[in-house]
Amino acid sequence: MIILPANVFGQQEVKPEGGLLVFSVIFLLALILGLLYFAFRRNEKTVHPVRLQIKLKLFHDDYSGRGNKYFYRKLEVKISNRGKSPVEFSSPLIQFERLNKKRKFKPKMQEEQRLYPLSLYPGTDHTFKIDIGKFYQIDAALQNYKRIRLLIPGIEGEIIKQQVLKF
Repeated sequence: MIILPANVFGQQEVKPEGGLLVFSVIFLLALILGLLYFAFRRNEKTVHPVRLQIKLKLFHDDYSGRGNKYFYRKLEVKISNRGKSPVEFSSPLIQFERLNKKRKFKPKMQEEQRLYPLSLYPGTDHTFKIDIGKFYQIDAALQNYKRIRLLIPGIEGEIIKQQVLKF
């Protein structure tokens, strides 16, 4: 009978270094906790997101007398609150854009000026018209600007929502 030592048929177990094992466990734990934090964090905007829907429509009025698309006279704006909480915003801004040139105006709405700041409750709409022909009278070069952006600022001045209309 042949007697062989015990380690001939198997290899010795190689264990990882102690520092490497501790580092890998801490790294995996930090990664899991970070993912859980970003998945379940709550702040003001994620608890009550602002869901405003803006519809813009350009049309001619009766006194413009032109059927050309470059001479739109009125801009109809419909703002709808589709969220679950009320939204307050101040008077909207209109911005004409052409490549890298931008002109921003704050329309004066005489009869509706006392409405702002306006609070829209869930499921309600607000519709108003802006006479953009007045802006064309101020600066005739605005007829070459092919985009109109409507900006809805909040009470603190930050932009809540914006919508672009290309024509």
